[in-house]
Amino acid sequence: MRSIRISLLVWLITWQLLAALLLAMSTYAHTLARINDLNDAELRQVALSAMLHYGEHHEPEAAESAAPPPDGLTLMIQVWTRDGRMVHSSGGHVDPGSWFTPTTGYATRTVGEHRWRVYTHEGANGLLFQAGQDLEQREEIAFDIALKMLIPSVAIVLLISAVLTYALNQHLRPLAATSQEIERRSATSLEAIDVANLPVEILPLVESINALMQRLNKALAAQRQFTADAAHELRTPLTALRLQLRLLGSAHDEAEREAAMADMHGGIERATRQVEQLLALSRLDPEAVVSADVVIDLTELVRSVVADFSLRAQSEGIDLGADLTHQVGAFDGNPDQLKVLLNNLIDNALRYSRHGGHVDVRLATDRNSGMIVLEVIDDGPGIAPEERPRVFDRFYRAASSQTEEKTIDGTGLGMAIVKSIADHHGATVTLGDGLPGRRGPGLSVQVRFPPGSS
Repeated sequence: MRSIRISLLVWLITWQLLAALLLAMSTYAHTLARINDLNDAELRQVALSAMLHYGEHHEPEAAESAAPPPDGLTLMIQVWTRDGRMVHSSGGHVDPGSWFTPTTGYATRTVGEHRWRVYTHEGANGLLFQAGQDLEQREEIAFDIALKMLIPSVAIVLLISAVLTYALNQHLRPLAATSQEIERRSATSLEAIDVANLPVEILPLVESINALMQRLNKALAAQRQFTADAAHELRTPLTALRLQLRLLGSAHDEAEREAAMADMHGGIERATRQVEQLLALSRLDPEAVVSADVVIDLTELVRSVVADFSLRAQSEGIDLGADLTHQVGAFDGNPDQLKVLLNNLIDNALRYSRHGGHVDVRLATDRNSGMIVLEVIDDGPGIAPEERPRVFDRFYRAASSQTEEKTIDGTGLGMAIVKSIADHHGATVTLGDGLPGRRGPGLSVQVRFPPGSS
């Protein structure tokens, strides 16, 4: 696992050492160039001084026997005739003729394993006065200066590295503390992390984590509530089935057994429907994201769902119709969820409508806002205005479900599912009066989708 702290320190130290090395190399090159300039000028001065000291008009003589050069000698002087005969040398250890060059000015000559910088000046009497210096000595001086620059540079790099290490450790403490805070969080402890003393660099990350934990907390709370509600609501139909099974076992004749069997079939159907509704609701996760790349033809979807319910409506003597004459725009959403929404709305309308009643499904576009409006209207008992906000609560059943004519079996989940699907699509659901009839004012459920997309 890669450490940001170690990677940053290695990167900084490496580049600082390279900078120190480049500084030393640059110092060596510039120092050597400066030394060459100064020593070349000194060579010229020494050659001219030798000419004055030896005498421009001194006649050539036999070569003087020169004593060995003293320790630490850096400069050597030689005097030559034009024909290459050495007249004088201040360093007898140098091979005669090795320096000789009839060309005046500066030159670099090789003597054994050493390279010498030589300046030649011609006197009036034809003698050549030469001054030379070993180039290795110049390089040693430049190297020594560069090394003296490199050592403190490396020491400074090490000092800076230590300061950086300390500074990084100090400034990364809030990150380590935040990491520990996150580690202490669990499914039962999703409180937000305190951002009061955090650096601005990690503030967006921590705020994103807080937002995620808030969503998780909300989702887990909804899941716990759903589980508790589902367990409570399933207990009733299961208890009823046990009682009906007991009645079936204690039936004395065929008529009682058939009645008990009919009750059991009805109870099983109610329990099955309730389980299906619970499963449908559980799939509508609070964090679900509606797919935005599916273009839905709402007109065709409404026509298909109405056709599915047409046989049931006909068998119950209910007039089910669809008004699809208005053109609606394209809509991006989840076709499976929208079909569940329509199924619940039409199923509720049929359940609350009497024999000979009417249920209308309308689809149109609001001219003012451009919103797509889906409306399911019936002439059933309707819902009292004060109860309408509550019908979207899970397992809530309006008082109109119990009438003198019949008791309507329901799970109290249909409108909760409708509301959840509408929320996922950015739509709003409103309730109002529908088609007035003998049983009541009827009910209108209107779902308004934003134009063009979910």
